[in-house]
Amino acid sequence: MINLTDEIILNIIKINEPTTDQITLSKWTIDKYESNTGNFCSNLGRITVTYHKDQTQVDKSFFVKIPHTSSLHKYNTKYAIEQREYLMYTKIIPQIQKTNDYIFAPQFYYSDENFSLIIEDLTSSGFKSADPIEKLDFQQCQLVFKSLAKLHAHSVKLHKTSKLPDIFHKDTFFLSQDPTSSHLIPVFAKAFDCFLRTFDPTLIQKYSKKLYNFRTNMLKIIASEVRGNDKSFKVLNHGDIWSNNIMFKYDKYGSTEQLRLIDFQLCRWASPAFDIIHFATTTMKFQVFDKYFDLLLEIYLETLNNTLKYFKCPTYRMEDLKKDIDNISGFAMLGFTVLTPVIMAEPEDPVDLASILENPLIENKALEKAYRRRCYQDFARQWFMYFVKKGVLTSN
Repeated sequence: MINLTDEIILNIIKINEPTTDQITLSKWTIDKYESNTGNFCSNLGRITVTYHKDQTQVDKSFFVKIPHTSSLHKYNTKYAIEQREYLMYTKIIPQIQKTNDYIFAPQFYYSDENFSLIIEDLTSSGFKSADPIEKLDFQQCQLVFKSLAKLHAHSVKLHKTSKLPDIFHKDTFFLSQDPTSSHLIPVFAKAFDCFLRTFDPTLIQKYSKKLYNFRTNMLKIIASEVRGNDKSFKVLNHGDIWSNNIMFKYDKYGSTEQLRLIDFQLCRWASPAFDIIHFATTTMKFQVFDKYFDLLLEIYLETLNNTLKYFKCPTYRMEDLKKDIDNISGFAMLGFTVLTPVIMAEPEDPVDLASILENPLIENKALEKAYRRRCYQDFARQWFMYFVKKGVLTSN
C-alpha cells in the first residue's frame, strides 16, 4: 500500500498544473488496487482528485503502481524490477523529455521508498491500449519503430555523456554465470511443453529433433544470445515492448496519431534487436511483419541514425542490425512459443504467473487454455513456418 497525504496530493496537482492561481484540495480517493495475475509486475490503481483553481472545480485522475506483495515480489526484487522503473521515471525519462520535442512516456509525479509510483493517467488524455489479440497494423507499427528508434538514440547519447546506472547493464533474467540455475527453467519448460502438446502434432513430429533440443537447452541458448558481443551496438532497451505496454491516441477519423510507452520494469542495455524481435513476435500482425518488416527496419534506422548524427554519436548499419536479429533466433522462438500465448490469454481467465513460479509442476488450466485458443494457434503457425523458411527449424 502507498501512504498518501493531502500535502502529497496537493504537490502532485501543482506539478501537473503549474499556475499562480490559488489551488484548494477538496477531496481525493484511491480506487481499489487490482492484483494483476497475468502480465504485470505491479498492482494498479487510480487516484481521483477534486480541487478548485480559484472558483473553478477541476476533476483529475492519476495512475498508481504498487509493487507486488505476492510471491512475485521476491523475483521482482532479485532482478530489481521496481528499481529499474523508478530510475527510468526519475532519472532517464526526464532527461530525454526535457526539451518536449520527443514525448514517449507518461509524466512522473511521485514515488515512495518502496518504489510505488504515481504517474500521468493517459486514459484521461484519450490514450488507449491496443488489443493483444488483434495485433498491430502497419501504421501503428511504424509509430512504434520510430518511437523506439528515438528512445534508443537518446539512450546512446545519455550513456555517452553521463553513463547509465549500472543496474541497466545487468540482465533482467540471466544474472548467474550458469543459466541452468535460473528459476525460469521450470516456468519456460512448462510453457514450452504446453506448446509441444497443443500445437499441430504433424509439425511437432516433423521438426521434433530441433524442437526438443531447443526445449532442453533453451536457457543456455537465450543466455548466450542475451550476453552477446561486448563490441556490438547497444542501446537502452524498453525490454517488454508489447500491446499492453503501448498506448495509442487516435484522431477523429480513427487514425493513430500519437503513442506512449509504459512499464519500464525490464529496461536493460543490449542490442536493439531484442526490442525489435520481442515486439515482432508478440505484437505485430504477422502479415505486416511478412510484407513490411524490411521497410520498418529502414524506418527505424533512418530515425535512429538521424538522431544519432544530431547527437554526434556513431551510427548503426542495416547489415549489422539484420545480423544482430539473426543472432537471437532463440529469443525469437521464446517470443512466439512461450510469451505470446500468455499475452493472448482470455482477459477473464489470465495466466497466473505467480502460481506457475510457486508450483511449476502443477497443472495450470489457464495456461493450457491460452495455448489452445484458435487465435494463438493461427499466429503461432505463421511464425513456425517462418522459422522453417529461415532454416532455424529443420526437419528430422
